[in-house]
This record gives sequence, structure tokens and C-alpha cells, in this order.
Amino acid sequence: MQTENKIRAVVSYDLAAGTWGTGILTYKGKDYPFSISGFLVDDFGITSAELSGEVLNLKNLEDFSGNYSGLGAGAGAMDGTTLKNQNGVIINVMATTQGLKFELGVDSMKIELRNK
Repeated sequence: MQTENKIRAVVSYDLAAGTWGTGILTYKGKDYPFSISGFLVDDFGITSAELSGEVLNLKNLEDFSGNYSGLGAGAGAMDGTTLKNQNGVIINVMATTQGLKFELGVDSMKIELRNK
């Protein structure tokens, strides 16, 4: 039985500082903290939001960190998007905060694993 890899994150938007957040990657049944930076929020009434997603093609933990960009049509969709990094890791991410609209620019979402 293959363990499901997933993420959950909280992101915040500050007009001066931009968008940033923290999250947890669940990989092979263990939790790993990460940071997020660089994407655009398309609803300025939102100052923070929760995201969740499924992680695919993650063969090594080290491959998770990187610069993610949207894949094809649907990137920047109002209810979620699919992202891929330079290591081939794919994240299907959805906003779980009702009413959130977010837009991701090309190569604009950076994820970095952090020390526990």
C-alpha cells in the first residue's frame, strides 16, 4: 500500500511584504515543515487562507523544495491549480478557505523545507 503524500498550509497576504506562508508536508507518514513565498492573491479582501493539496511524483524528500509553476490551462484557476517544480514534483493545490481566489504566476511559488 502506497502512503499518500499531501500538504496543508496557511498563507498570508501583506501588501508591503507580499505573499508568504508555512505548511506541513506529509511524506511517507511523517510531517515536514516548509515555507512558501512568491505567489499572488487575486482577492485583496483576504489576508490569510488555508490551502491543501495532493503531492505526486515525490520520490525523495529533497525533491520537494523548489520553484513551482502552473501547468497548462487551469493554472491560476479560482478554486485551485496544478503546479510542477524543476524536480518533476507535482502539487494539486486547492484553497480550503471559502471564497478565496488565488493566482499563481509562472515560476512564482517557491517552497523550501525547513528544519524541524
